[in-house]
Amino acid sequence: MTSIFAGIEGDLRADPDVPVREPAPGAGPADDKGAGLDLSIFGEIALNLRSLADSSKRDQDRKDKLAACIPSDEQISAAGKFPASGNLVLDLGSVPVGRVWQVRRIIVGGTIVTTELAGSAYAFVQGAPPVDLNTLNCVDIWPSFSTGAQGSTYSTHTLWLPERAHLWIVFVGAASGAQCVASAQVEDFDAEAFALTYYSE
Repeated sequence: MTSIFAGIEGDLRADPDVPVREPAPGAGPADDKGAGLDLSIFGEIALNLRSLADSSKRDQDRKDKLAACIPSDEQISAAGKFPASGNLVLDLGSVPVGRVWQVRRIIVGGTIVTTELAGSAYAFVQGAPPVDLNTLNCVDIWPSFSTGAQGSTYSTHTLWLPERAHLWIVFVGAASGAQCVASAQVEDFDAEAFALTYYSE
C-alpha cells in the first residue's frame, strides 16, 4: 500500500507504515541538548532550607535573650533576737554566681509592724559581715522604730548587688532579747541580661 503523502516535501515520517515510538519518560525532544532533570532546583531548595533554619535560630535566640532579661521576684528575710551585748547582724542572703539582685523594697522592725523597738537599723552591701559598721558599704539607715516597722523602696538601678555580695541588716541599740525582723524584695537578674539592659549602648 502506498501512502498518499509519500514524496511530499516535509513529510515527517520516512515510512508512514512504521509506528512512531513515544519518547522515554523524562526525555526531551531529540534536538534538546542536555535533556533530563534540572539538578539546579536542588541547590535552590537547599538554600531556601538554610535560610529558613537561620531565620528560626535568630528568632529563638531573640526569644531566649528576652526571656533572660525578665527577672524573677524573690522575697528574702531573716530574723533574730537582739543579744545582751553588741549588735544583731542579719544576713538576708548572697547573690548567686552569674546573677544580679536589684533591691526593690526593704522592711525592718519587730515581728509585728506596730511593734516599737529601741535603737536603729542599717543596711549594708558587702561580702563579709559588717561588724565595723563602715559607712562606705552602708546603703540605707532607719534611725528610729518609735512608730513601728520602717521601710524603704528603691527605683530602678538604685540599689543592686553583684554576684557573691550579701545584703546585711544590722540592728543597733535594741533591748536585749527583742525579736528583730528584716525582709526584702529583690529582682533576680541574669548578670549578662542585666548588663545588656542597663549598660549596652
